[in-house]
Amino acid sequence: MYYCIKLRISELLQSLQEAVVYIGQQSKIPTQLLADCNQALSQIIKTSQQEEDAQDLVQSLQLLIGDFLQPPSPLADWTDKVCERLYKTYRILWDSVPTRWRMVFLPYNASMWSCMESLWEAADEDPQCDTYVVPIPYYTLLGDQKSNKYNYHGDMYPANVPVVDYQTIDLEKMHPEFIIIHNPYDDMNNLTRVPSKFFSSNLSKYTCCLVYSPYFTFFNHTSDIDTTNRLISAPAVANCDKVLVQSNTVKEHFIKCNIPSEKLLSLGSPKIDYIVNSIHDNRVQIPQEWKNKIGNRKRILYTFSLACAYNPVWLEGVYNCMKTYWNDPDLGFIFRPHPLVQDYCINRQRNVDLLNKIYQFAQSDERWVLDTNSDYMPAFQFSDGFMLSDSSSLINEYMATGKPIYWDHMNYDMMPATTTKKGHLFADMTVLYCPRKCVGLSDLECHCKGTDMFFSIVKGQTKDTKKEKRMYEVQRYFENVDGSAGSKIYQALVKEYIQLPQ
Repeated sequence: MYYCIKLRISELLQSLQEAVVYIGQQSKIPTQLLADCNQALSQIIKTSQQEEDAQDLVQSLQLLIGDFLQPPSPLADWTDKVCERLYKTYRILWDSVPTRWRMVFLPYNASMWSCMESLWEAADEDPQCDTYVVPIPYYTLLGDQKSNKYNYHGDMYPANVPVVDYQTIDLEKMHPEFIIIHNPYDDMNNLTRVPSKFFSSNLSKYTCCLVYSPYFTFFNHTSDIDTTNRLISAPAVANCDKVLVQSNTVKEHFIKCNIPSEKLLSLGSPKIDYIVNSIHDNRVQIPQEWKNKIGNRKRILYTFSLACAYNPVWLEGVYNCMKTYWNDPDLGFIFRPHPLVQDYCINRQRNVDLLNKIYQFAQSDERWVLDTNSDYMPAFQFSDGFMLSDSSSLINEYMATGKPIYWDHMNYDMMPATTTKKGHLFADMTVLYCPRKCVGLSDLECHCKGTDMFFSIVKGQTKDTKKEKRMYEVQRYFENVDGSAGSKIYQALVKEYIQLPQ
């Protein structure tokens, strides 16, 4: 029997005991109250009869029905007898009927499934837990409601993940023990939005424990503390019972932002599990098209942020570099754009043609492939290095691969030499390679000099001198980097929320 159902039955049994005590204190038998008690017992029996292992419970409940039909007078002996039988029924409920629970996962963007996968695997392996992966739709906000774009990724999940159609599940009626979400914004996001019934403010009513598993990782995810604090103050952080945070360092920052410590579970990130376990098990299939096109070249994963997509000068520079300056015949490139970048530019009616020109080049040039897969792990595994244009949580995640990273940031003067800026969640950013402003050289010349150095590292011609320090930072800013975070998170949730009476 599911834990939430047991809790409801327990509450009803407690109410029945209170009613019995009250009846025993009356000089005249309250017939309506007796009728109400019998109705409650009938409902409990009806619920219990649906359970295979609840025969003893049903039998005990049926005896209680007889006790409530016609209490004898005087009532003192009857009261003691029925209270004793109610307690025995309560013990049968918890001691003889096996306890089960449900964990419902509500991903909306398939490319973000990695923040849930290892937690789902741990739950799915537990014979006491029933899991449901229920991809929910979302809308890309394109300026007005009539032009909003409907998206549904239900057919984009791994073959081993059984998907449930969101239209066939009633969470209010089901009331699962756990609901896991990764969209924290409710109605506070101006780019994408899930239907209101899937807002955290509504889901919190339909479960014993609503869990927020961030689709990103903190660390160098953002270059300013105000943005970090906005992520921490998203509606789901307030509405959820538990928030998964990747480390005690991040937990401390949440606490400084007035998030209660007891709400925060700092056992690591399922996203790191996904990377570590994928590499260890060699479970990722590399598209044959990539192998055919890039061949035996050393391969660089390349992306840029939404902020860069908003800057036409930057995009033009990217296009020119792709076409002209990054022309080493020994290198291949995997261009993996941010999954929302096209919608972002369309939404703001900015740089759409320029962005399309970059897409078209990546599709047509013999050394480039365009990666629009929902899963980023093939690009992580196939590449030998990562180059990106702005701060991103992908930096954290790619660091877990051990491969080198080049941060080709937009402002050549912004690279911090240390991590002393108060309040930031940065690790030591000097573990990344980056361009430096050089006296007498233009920005483009600085850029080319920096990338040439990075290309040399990727090709094995120059030593990756920062690898050891990068891996130290991964250990420092993530708990359980051995791939066990999801399992430990699952165990902690069950231990806290599935509490069986002694």
